[in-house]
Amino acid sequence: MIREAYSNQEYILDAENFTGVDFITTKKEMEVRSRNQKHLGQER
Repeated sequence: MIREAYSNQEYILDAENFTGVDFITTKKEMEVRSRNQKHLGQER
């Protein structure tokens, strides 16, 4: 219902509605990304 209402523009969100964002990653995910970057020659 909410997604449909949003698609029908019953809810219009803009910058005033934004309260922030948090990004969380796991150690395992970081290790996989690091290995992939090394493999592709993109190590930082």
